[in-house]
Amino acid sequence: MTGVILMPLIIASAQTTQPDVSAHRIALVLPFTSDDRELAERFTDRLTLKMNRQVQRLGDKTDLKVLGKIEVEEAWGQGLGPKLDMPPQEMGRWLRQVAAQVAVWGTVKRQGDDLIVHVRVVDLTDDPSEYRLDKTYQAGGQRAHVDVLDPIVETLTGHAVRRPREQGDVPEPPVLGPMLSKNPGFEEGSGEKPIGWERIDGLCTFWIDDPTGVARGKVIKMDTRMLQSQADAWWKKWRAGAPASQAPEPVFAKPPAYNAVAGLHGVHYYSDFYEVKPGMRYRVLADLIATEGGGGKPKVFVKGYALVPATVRETEPQRREIWRTYLPCRESAGAWKHHSETFTIPDRGVTMSNVVTLQVKWIRIIPYAYWPPGVYYWDNVKVVEEPECSPIPATKPDPETPKAPTAP
Repeated sequence: MTGVILMPLIIASAQTTQPDVSAHRIALVLPFTSDDRELAERFTDRLTLKMNRQVQRLGDKTDLKVLGKIEVEEAWGQGLGPKLDMPPQEMGRWLRQVAAQVAVWGTVKRQGDDLIVHVRVVDLTDDPSEYRLDKTYQAGGQRAHVDVLDPIVETLTGHAVRRPREQGDVPEPPVLGPMLSKNPGFEEGSGEKPIGWERIDGLCTFWIDDPTGVARGKVIKMDTRMLQSQADAWWKKWRAGAPASQAPEPVFAKPPAYNAVAGLHGVHYYSDFYEVKPGMRYRVLADLIATEGGGGKPKVFVKGYALVPATVRETEPQRREIWRTYLPCRESAGAWKHHSETFTIPDRGVTMSNVVTLQVKWIRIIPYAYWPPGVYYWDNVKVVEEPECSPIPATKPDPETPKAPTAP
């Protein structure tokens, strides 16, 4: 006989009594609802993760215990949970059934560039006949999720969220610091290679005069509309030394164009390597316009490299990517737009395979365009030092310090 195995949060019988909350208040982040299912799932997961991180950081300072996604699904999936538009008393009765004390749920939607979230909370240790929280949060920009999640988590835990030293969306100063990269406007160079950048390939990347009527001089054009199979065949020849002038005429993918470069590999354009300092804060900047079907969410990747020790296969150390971040570029369709954001080189190094810790020594900046299929133009792509920012002295690891981002 098959059966359903439930987690320790047991669906109790009618004899269940009020749970003992002296040890922990069990909190459940229930599935948020939205017309955009992917957005709702992503927000639910992010809130659960952020709640868990905050609780772990606080330790004995909080009595909350946040259940994971699978545990919540096992409880909610039994069909015993109340509808999410029911009054707080209904939610309270269900919480008693599953031996929990706190329920968090709500709705989430996008309105233009804004994220709008309505959150409701019932807490049996408070007044279960009233919502502990019944509020709408709204934020826009590149860090909208952060600006919405942080106040929710702070309200639920009663403690401020610890924010990383770089929060993103740091206002661009009127005077930029010293430039690390070279030739950001692509004005210098010869043949098929601007100074400080790789060769163009003639099929997906082009070094041309600005065709948008703004007279920006030279720009880099990216085209993501052709078949991925055609691009793969040409890139093999190009990497072997074939000049861009020999690139084939593009064969554009037919709708829905999932087999286009836009739907698979995307188009990268790599800078030279630039040496960086541990703990130093830098700023990556770019101007972008998308045309002929373009738009979406292009990026400028910043990839960090180190000398990886020799292995059985490789007798010499190899320069390899060990870390990355990126500048999101949005609202670029139809008009040039400027994008800018800070990043910080990890000062404690990056742990590889839980064995060796390596320090980022070089970076490359990589404009990148993918979905939807279209044409993208880049200008003024560069990295500068952030003014009044010096390297952070290396210190012993602090368990409350956010870890350096790792390559996906």
